[in-house]
Amino acid sequence: MKEEAIYSSMEVGIMLGIQQQSIAKYYRNYGIGWKDRFNNLLFTEKDIEEIKATDGRRR
Repeated sequence: MKEEAIYSSMEVGIMLGIQQQSIAKYYRNYGIGWKDRFNNLLFTEKDIEEIKATDGRRR
């Protein structure tokens, strides 16, 4: 079984062309992603697609 890739908020910010601090907004406001035991925000490919589809995202 293939493991799903997990990305940090910095990696997601680079992928989407937005600041790392802005990524936390999607966790807070929309519940996208999760925090690990060290309080780091983590995202999967599915989470990244949800961020792209969110109305608040600038295009």
